[in-house]
Amino acid sequence: MVLGEGVVVLCLMMEFIQIIFDYPYEILTHITGTYGPAMGMGPNVIKSLTIHTTKKKHGPYGEEQGTRFSTQAWRRKNC
Repeated sequence: MVLGEGVVVLCLMMEFIQIIFDYPYEILTHITGTYGPAMGMGPNVIKSLTIHTTKKKHGPYGEEQGTRFSTQAWRRKNC
């Protein structure tokens, strides 16, 4: 969940994690992580997340188990 410019809040395993970026000097570029079945079987869930910015990476948060995924880099378009 993005709360505002430079603030992201994650809820993993019933724990809230707040990440504060140095906006406008640091911006979110992409997200990587892993997913797999919950508790060994059942529906797939996100197991871990890493938030990447123009300055550093935040995480990983959670257990890095399962299949890896990555979002594409986000680019802001000028109006």
